[in-house]
Amino acid sequence: MSVSGAPSEAPVGEAGRGAAGAESGESQARWRRLAWLVLLAPVLVVVVADFATRGGRLVELPPRYVASYAAAVIESALLWGSLLWAASIRKGGFRWIATALFVVLFTLSVGVQLYFHNQYATYLNLDATLFGTSVTESIFGQLSADGGHFAQAMLPPFVFSILVALLARRLVRPTPRSAMAARLVAPALVVAVFLVPCSYRRVQASTPDVIYFHAIGGLVKELSGERTEHYARPGLRKPPVLPRLAAKPTTPRNVVLVLTESVRFDGHCSEPTLDCPVAPTSNRAMRARHPLLQLRSNSSTTAIQLAVLWTGLQPTESREALHAAPTIFDYAHAAGLESAYWTSHHMMFANSRLWVQD
Repeated sequence: MSVSGAPSEAPVGEAGRGAAGAESGESQARWRRLAWLVLLAPVLVVVVADFATRGGRLVELPPRYVASYAAAVIESALLWGSLLWAASIRKGGFRWIATALFVVLFTLSVGVQLYFHNQYATYLNLDATLFGTSVTESIFGQLSADGGHFAQAMLPPFVFSILVALLARRLVRPTPRSAMAARLVAPALVVAVFLVPCSYRRVQASTPDVIYFHAIGGLVKELSGERTEHYARPGLRKPPVLPRLAAKPTTPRNVVLVLTESVRFDGHCSEPTLDCPVAPTSNRAMRARHPLLQLRSNSSTTAIQLAVLWTGLQPTESREALHAAPTIFDYAHAAGLESAYWTSHHMMFANSRLWVQD
């Protein structure tokens, strides 16, 4: 027997065929290992990025949450691996659809989560999306305020996803049977990740991409009417027109009303003291303040808290009553006083801007 194209008088011995076969087998094994590495690269990057972001919290997860995180890793690996496998099919338009889905979903799920965690020290989850369903206004408001940093967060996962997709096209060789399976499995997994529950609240014992898909899936349900969450969101107020008021005394004054939010009454120092261990900075900054010891609100959300503190109504009042009552700003305007509202709270969140919009 001779190698094709070789002279017939140069036979190939058993040793030669064995060496060539061994070399070919090693080469194929090496390519298979590279292909598997490419398929697992997305989930590896997600896990590494997650540990780089909040590694201290992850290593302290209780045992029952470790299982939850492991399940999220498997879910992530199946999604990205199936999309890359489908993107590596040699013929047909589905490979381009799979490639586009992989790039878009990976860029959004990783880039948005890293940016969100950098801003708020937590990942975007279902509660945040449901409580702030003014999606368009929130997105464009945030982009107009911090578009540069958002683009910086999105660029690395975008470039990575394109490179991995190109490598998969070169290294992964789906068989006809596995290609047919990928056409069915990949779309099913894309839909499933938006529906499968995960750990997303206090512990967030899931990978950031899984938390993102769960949040967007819940948001779609909410907007489509399939699922309704009754949150007390502010709306556009319609207070009555107040008569002109006369300030007594008429002496001009400057007043700064400082409100603390999401703290108990005994978790802050309303009265000025020589030493305030729970809030030393604000205590030193306003030593001559006048404490309003009865101005407090025992309510469930920021929206109700502000309504109570600014109107004097009870937190159990109806939504209509809270939106019709004059606020302290309305009374100041009626008295001819200029007023302003400064807050560290993002006014696009949960329609908060409507509460102070004229």
